[in-house]
Amino acid sequence: MEKRTYGKTGMQVSVLGFGGAEIGFGDADQRVVDRLLGSALDAGLNLIDTAECYKNSEELIGRAVADRRGDYFLFTKCGHAAGLDLPDWDPPHAGAEHRPQPRTAQDRLCRRDPSS
Repeated sequence: MEKRTYGKTGMQVSVLGFGGAEIGFGDADQRVVDRLLGSALDAGLNLIDTAECYKNSEELIGRAVADRRGDYFLFTKCGHAAGLDLPDWDPPHAGAEHRPQPRTAQDRLCRRDPSS
């Protein structure tokens, strides 16, 4: 699969990625997610995008790919406060108390990923 450099990060990411919203909102079965992501990674896809607000998408993805941690880049959103005692990010009123909390989102996601 074709890969491109992601901005100035040096990361080589696949031109196609996997968006986790549908598996969370669609209440996907873990076996389906395992097969879907396993096939995608086998085909060379290495970009996975998810978010806390996609219901149980993060957990499904974490379980499906935990044994392949070196095969993908995992992206999540940090402006949604779902599951945290914080307000959602509100750009027109984005004072310091309303800014996204990237470290909090990263820590939350790592707790869900058994490989980290």
